[in-house]
Amino acid sequence: MTEPGTVAAAFRDAVIARDPEAMEAVLAEDVVFRSPAVHQPYAGRVATMVVLRSVLRVLEDFGYERAFATEDGSGHVLEFVARVGAREVQGVDMLATAEGPRDRADRPDPADVGARRGRRPHGRGHPRGDGRAGPGLIAVPLGSPP
Repeated sequence: MTEPGTVAAAFRDAVIARDPEAMEAVLAEDVVFRSPAVHQPYAGRVATMVVLRSVLRVLEDFGYERAFATEDGSGHVLEFVARVGAREVQGVDMLATAEGPRDRADRPDPADVGARRGRRPHGRGHPRGDGRAGPGLIAVPLGSPP
């Protein structure tokens, strides 16, 4: 079985490479895509990939800036910044690995994406905070599995 952090790293690498086939390969068949930009969740790998392929076409200059993981490795947050036309957007990809009797910890299960328009308070590349990630999260270097 693949380590959960390795799956999150595979998803991150696939997004950076803009490779929808690699993105799809790490999603569970019953993945759920949630976003504040849409009114209802998209259930299933096929529906999620319709959305993610569209996102790949719309977002420009996409890059992950920070990554966090739960201490047990079952949850991952990948913070991103991108551009849509002249507007900068920032958001997060939230990945959770399946647990329990389903025995599917090698694939992300739900995927939540949040994005908001507007300026970032410190600008691109500005070091923020003191490295704390919040309760139950640990900061993970972007070059390593989240």
